[in-house]
Amino acid sequence: MDSRVRASPEQLSTLLEYMESHGDLARPVAGAQGRVRSDQLWSDLTNILVLNSVGGGVNKTTDKWKKVWADLKSKTKKKGLTLRQHARGTGGGPASQKSLSHLEERVLAIIGPTAVEGQDSIQELGFSRPQSSAPAPSQSSAVVAQEDDPVYVDYGGGVVKY
Repeated sequence: MDSRVRASPEQLSTLLEYMESHGDLARPVAGAQGRVRSDQLWSDLTNILVLNSVGGGVNKTTDKWKKVWADLKSKTKKKGLTLRQHARGTGGGPASQKSLSHLEERVLAIIGPTAVEGQDSIQELGFSRPQSSAPAPSQSSAVVAQEDDPVYVDYGGGVVKY
């Protein structure tokens, strides 16, 4: 038995309409009251206004509706990126038969094109290991990097292990 209960198309459409008029609530407005305001809007959306009262749909908690929105954005960004990469390919194969649905196009309009396309002003450096100017260790104490070894990247705000 499937324990997951899916939102109805009407509920998803209502969620998108609310996000279109209020912005992406997953990114609250900056300031001391930003998170409080975002939480209040989510609560209104879930309980008072519409989502749980849409006929033929499911009842979910506010946290579960937040998860529905996060999953919808994530899947849409992934599909948009796949389509973008395919379009930028060198050719030689058949054209992609995939396209964004009307719902996915609405999601991308809400979250903005930079969610898929990235920012032109930020240079992508990749996962190369940083070059060290320190002398190489002696052969007896040398550490040989394996393909599975983690890569550490300093992005200015800290170091991330890949």
